Order: sequence, then C-alpha cells, then structure tokens
Amino acid sequence: MAMIGRSGPSPMHRPGGMDTLGGSDGFGMAGNLAPLGMLALSADQRAGINKIQEELCKKKLDLADQLAGNQAELRALYAADSRDAKTIDRQYEKLFALNRKAIEADVDAADRIEALLSPEQRDRLKQLSQPPGGAAP
Repeated sequence: MAMIGRSGPSPMHRPGGMDTLGGSDGFGMAGNLAPLGMLALSADQRAGINKIQEELCKKKLDLADQLAGNQAELRALYAADSRDAKTIDRQYEKLFALNRKAIEADVDAADRIEALLSPEQRDRLKQLSQPPGGAAP
C-alpha cells in the first residue's frame, strides 16, 4: 500500500521470475485502500495510518530482501550440474512462505487502518474502491 500521496513503480519487484510481495502500488495491500487520501481524515487518523504504512513498508522490505536471497538460492539450485527436485521444491516452499507472510501483513495493515476510520469513512472507502461499473473486486 502506498503512503498517502506516494506513487511510482513498485520497489518490491525484483527480477527472478516472481513478482515479489506483489501489488501494483508497491506494497501489495490487500483490498484497495488507495482512496484514503480522498477521505476527510483527522490529523490523528493520518498519523495512525502513516505509522501503520511505515511499519508495513519496513516489514515488506525485510521480506523482499529475504525473498531475493531465497530466489538466488533457487537460481543456484537450477544452475547446478545435477538438480534435485526435492531440494528445489523445498526452496519454492520457502518462497511461498515469505509471500504468505507478506499477504498476512497486508491484510493485518488493512484491518488496522480500517479500524481507525469511522463507519461513514469505511462506507465511503468501499464506494471509492469499487471498480467502474460497481462490481466488487
């Protein structure tokens, strides 16, 4: 999830065949909280949201670093003269576990941010998050 007002390409994408820790906005936030800047947020809400987003960013950057290291190990396993399918499978499991942690961090951050909003703000966020045509994602 992008900081309020942040834009640009994802810092989480690394070469190696997998979009690491996903999301087109750079932090793979579960749900669409991008319209937060369109809500009438109090100073306390903005501070709370920014704190949650900073924590998420740090966590995701740490996970991205771990993922990059595990991807390097996977490339080495594929480059070996003799490939062991079970060892490669275990390495993929490590990658999947890291991605799972990133998803869990996204969902937790989204829940914590939404908890800072009033019921009216949550309703407005839901309206703003609807794709054109009104179909739920």
